[in-house]
Amino acid sequence: MEKRKRFNLIKKTAIAVYVLILTGSLAIFAWLNWGGYGLSISPFIYWWILLGWIFVVWQYKLKSIASLIFAFMLFLAAATVAVLGIRPLAEGMMRLSLLGWIVGIAQALLEFRGDEKD
Repeated sequence: MEKRKRFNLIKKTAIAVYVLILTGSLAIFAWLNWGGYGLSISPFIYWWILLGWIFVVWQYKLKSIASLIFAFMLFLAAATVAVLGIRPLAEGMMRLSLLGWIVGIAQALLEFRGDEKD
């Protein structure tokens, strides 16, 4: 039981550090954009979102269909936002949708490989 409590504490600490880094990255990104600086940390933010997505899928043992459905719904929402004329928001949503497609397809391949071994 002690081992389980320690693992839960480590997991909660990792989640807190992840949220802290992602929030800090978003704050720096906003500051750089509104300050007129030429630097961009958006690739760093997308990598952190990808890691978070993979962690959620791993933690909750989601099937590939969950990631693919979420990515498809996000893509449809992004297309709607693009039609309405808010292109910068739509571009960010489509990038997140692409991350979902990547995770979902990788999951589907791993599931297929696991089913093939059985």
